[in-house]
Amino acid sequence: MVTGLPSADSLIASIATLRRKLATEEVGFRNTIFTSSSSDTTVTATANGMVEALTVSIAATAFPPAVLTTLAASIKDACSKVLAAANASTKPKASADASGYALTGIPNLGQPDPASPGFATSDADLTALLLAQDPIIAARQFQGVVGPVTAVVDGTLTLVSITLTPPLGPSLPALETQVVLAINLALDKAKHLFEDGIQAKVNQGVDSSAVVFSTACLWAQGNLVLADRVKVKKQDGSFATIVNAGSAQTNLGTDNQVGDLWSRAAVELRDRAVVNGNARTMSTLRLDANASVTGLITQNGSLLQIPKLSLSVTFPGNNGVNQEAGPPPAPALVLAPGAYPDVSVKGTLKLRTGTYFFNNLTVESGAKISCTSSSGLIVVNIRTNLTYRGSIVEGTPSRPNIFVAVFGTNAVFVETSFPGTLVALTASLTLGQNSPTTHSGAFYAKDITVGPDNTITYFPFAGPPTPVSS
Repeated sequence: MVTGLPSADSLIASIATLRRKLATEEVGFRNTIFTSSSSDTTVTATANGMVEALTVSIAATAFPPAVLTTLAASIKDACSKVLAAANASTKPKASADASGYALTGIPNLGQPDPASPGFATSDADLTALLLAQDPIIAARQFQGVVGPVTAVVDGTLTLVSITLTPPLGPSLPALETQVVLAINLALDKAKHLFEDGIQAKVNQGVDSSAVVFSTACLWAQGNLVLADRVKVKKQDGSFATIVNAGSAQTNLGTDNQVGDLWSRAAVELRDRAVVNGNARTMSTLRLDANASVTGLITQNGSLLQIPKLSLSVTFPGNNGVNQEAGPPPAPALVLAPGAYPDVSVKGTLKLRTGTYFFNNLTVESGAKISCTSSSGLIVVNIRTNLTYRGSIVEGTPSRPNIFVAVFGTNAVFVETSFPGTLVALTASLTLGQNSPTTHSGAFYAKDITVGPDNTITYFPFAGPPTPVSS
């Protein structure tokens, strides 16, 4: 949490109030109608205060036109006037209303900055980035094409041109509708680019202080401990991001190789450990002999945003009795998506695309889960306990598409290679404790310990199911 600013939860009520105010304001703008006619009076256009074209009326005497350019000029004349009038009316009203919008505990325009180290500098940098966008966006042009009508507007929502391309067709109402749609399509692009451009700049400005779950290979929420010679890498051979959103410890062993590191807790890099990227911590960073960070180092980062993750699911009633896949020569156990009590795998368990609910899952040494997931994700929700000593494979040569979530508090030990996404946000997770093991996917847990000589290759997971950040 940033010093001097309220918690996210405390803002919920004032955000809801603000959203209601904005919705009311938008309704008012939409109900404010503007009308303009072309200088030759052949075209009349209407628009609302949200700067949206509503109607275009073309005099029958002007259609079909002898000269398309003349009609196009008349349409542009009327539509330009009405959009300019709508824009000129709405902007000062919106600006005036904005001064009254506030979130409890957040300083409004003209009020002092919060008492947070570095806030003023970050605010000034972000403001400069946003202002720099204005001339860039204003100079852009956006095109909407519907049937024979091409409309072009610029980043200030000014109508630049209307072009009519023959044949227009025999229907005057159809042409009028096409003009409205083309203009609004161009306006919509312009509005979205402004929003997207601002969002991109905000993200660029905030990215140095924020991390999201989908960028990380490992995400702990207490302890993050990597034993000696662990490598956490991407599929291209570069190194992947690791995160600890907990305050206990982040400890990287001798000769570790990882990508960007984010940590609320104090960080120690032991001998020759390398962070191939930036190391950011809300506490302190200790570098032992020959340990290094190739990028920037941030310590005591009060503005860092390293959220906690949560995941919830409702377990349905169980179907039938406990299930066991016996050892060979017993046939494979085939389970359809659904709910089951305890499942024990000593031979082969076959799963397919869909969602499974187990109380407990045990995969013994030499046993395997055979997946058929080419058509979609296999989701396995485990109420209490996961024991994993076997393997997970896809029926085809491709990689299995599997998501396993454990909701119990018992420690989870992954003793052999695991290919998939594994979430255990209320339990500790140990990967390859006793022998060199390779894993692929993404791993999120309360505490994460990685045994020596393990290699983890990051395969991004975006969901759903999707952990919630807070």
